[in-house]
Amino acid sequence: MYLFINTADPQILFLVLLDRKGEILIKKEIKAKYQQSERLLSEIGKLVSEYPVSKYKSVKVLKGIIVVTGPGSFSGLRIGLATANSIAWALQIPIVGLRFYNSVQCPVSKCQESMQKIIKKGFTLIKNRKKFNKPIMPFYGKKPNINLKNTKNN
Repeated sequence: MYLFINTADPQILFLVLLDRKGEILIKKEIKAKYQQSERLLSEIGKLVSEYPVSKYKSVKVLKGIIVVTGPGSFSGLRIGLATANSIAWALQIPIVGLRFYNSVQCPVSKCQESMQKIIKKGFTLIKNRKKFNKPIMPFYGKKPNINLKNTKNN
């Protein structure tokens, strides 16, 4: 099975479990307004354990991870990518990061067609990878908003 993670929206966790052919087994859209860090791992665990054929009932059943790299919420992207990179490294499974520009323009629930396309593209890319290569980095979509006046004094 393959896991798709989208945490670009600060209010929603979007998780998908795919079979070895790239077909969607389970899709979840979880409302987690500014609670991604508290809920992401437990929701991934629930997603994997809910699938009836999963004999391990744990993330060990995963063969790869597809994650949205941005643009989107700074904290949401960091949480999603840190989690995806950590799971991929621990299991030594491949990981693919893709940009999803609609994540900024509309919520996941209204962009289902675009989301389907990015899931298929990610699955196509990850299917031929055999092991974890390197961590995926975020794409925030804009320059950081840092107050230089305060940083000079410190």
